[in-house]
Amino acid sequence: MKIEVGYLPRNYIKDQPDFSGHFPFDIDGEYKYLVEINHCELDPTVFYSDWMKELNQFPIYAVVTLDLYNQEEINGLIERYKIECSVFLIGNEAYNKFILRNEEQFRALLPYFYASGSMNDLAVWSLKKDIFSSDRRKVATIFRRKTMDLLVATFEKDTTLCWISYDGDALGIISNHQIFRTMADIEKTLQKGVEMNVVEYEGADHEIE
Repeated sequence: MKIEVGYLPRNYIKDQPDFSGHFPFDIDGEYKYLVEINHCELDPTVFYSDWMKELNQFPIYAVVTLDLYNQEEINGLIERYKIECSVFLIGNEAYNKFILRNEEQFRALLPYFYASGSMNDLAVWSLKKDIFSSDRRKVATIFRRKTMDLLVATFEKDTTLCWISYDGDALGIISNHQIFRTMADIEKTLQKGVEMNVVEYEGADHEIE
């Protein structure tokens, strides 16, 4: 079973106040490592659930847009697995916010998270810390600057954020945790049976100290 892992160029995230980077959220605080993981031919819902179990960085805090078509089924899982859920507002938009305290809870909802991310809706989570808030920020668009409400992730020590990227092709990771310091460190976190191929992106550091 193979996956592809690479460090992204740091210019995928732009400095404030002109947030116009690759990610659909803004960041406060310092981060060091930008990682992209492509699950390749693996089932992403199985691979990422197994990896979160291996990392054992619970609780996980997730902010997700979920399809109302599946809401009854999702509500049943929330009740069955006793998952904490609330409404998270970004401006006038309502999102689902979850606290997932163990691997079983995360595994139950990840297929819905991944489906949302694959449709380019918001699907993002953090490890061990609730880092999410919303704020009005200036955004640089193709034509002009404008002010809009954004999801904001506040980074403190040992903070890790995971985001299901556009079309669900990969998992974007932003972190200042030492487990992402080098490719060798990342490989140590993977579950048994997973082989890691390193991808070198132009402009990216291959080993980040």
